[in-house]
Amino acid sequence: MRPPRSAVAAAALSVLTFGADAASAGPLTDPVEGGRTTPFQISPAWDAGLIALDVGVLLGLKHIVPQRHEDGHRGDLNGLDGPVVEWGTHDDALRSSDLGVTLAVAFALADAGVSGKHDGWRSGVVKTTLYAESALTAAALAEMAKHAVQRPRPCSYQPERRTRPALGCGPTDDDAYLSFFSGHTGVTAALGATATYMAFREDDGGVRGPLTLAAGLALTGFVAAERMRAGKHFPTDVLTGFAVGTAVGVLVPHLHHVARGPAKGGAMLTSDGQMISVGGAF
Repeated sequence: MRPPRSAVAAAALSVLTFGADAASAGPLTDPVEGGRTTPFQISPAWDAGLIALDVGVLLGLKHIVPQRHEDGHRGDLNGLDGPVVEWGTHDDALRSSDLGVTLAVAFALADAGVSGKHDGWRSGVVKTTLYAESALTAAALAEMAKHAVQRPRPCSYQPERRTRPALGCGPTDDDAYLSFFSGHTGVTAALGATATYMAFREDDGGVRGPLTLAAGLALTGFVAAERMRAGKHFPTDVLTGFAVGTAVGVLVPHLHHVARGPAKGGAMLTSDGQMISVGGAF
């Protein structure tokens, strides 16, 4: 089961609108009195553009790319992926994997809300934007890969489940051929990686970073296992989702970390939407 596109669009629209309002109010790193200055900074114009691009991919790609609906052959599966066809038959895992993603999103919103309460509303906007950008970028990359590869899901190898319309695994279902790679795993990993990166930066030497890392890995592992148990993904699908999601989840906050030091031959986005060239090395 894929997240409702209307919900994705609504969430992204709220971030874009909030970001535009914040831009007119000034830099997005000012704390309230007694609060802390967040070490992260956004450029509303650039970040809104990327989020809009992600949403465009999620909402529009399926209308552009033709679906092949080509079934796979069990004998062509490698030794790692093949066994999932036998044991990935649990319908309850569909709900539990959705719950795992929901928990990741809830944590991200709670973290941004707490930051906004204690460090000023602009800090909350910055964190909300970073979480949204990580999750939507990971989801968009998964969507592009799904439509480019169009790999049959494990459930499409299970004759008894192909006849159940609710599972979306039938020969005429587009979703039955979008196995690679796992968007659920990618989004959960991205949110966990972003939360972990920010935790280590904001609580250097404390326990918050390690605890966030452990929780993120545990939740991502749970979602990945449930997607396989549901017959929606192969191990290589969830491993790729984990790798891509983690990379995105680290890269997004790293590029917005204003205290990371100048990058050799790179550039940095400031909160007023300007690009400044920098030199030196990490």
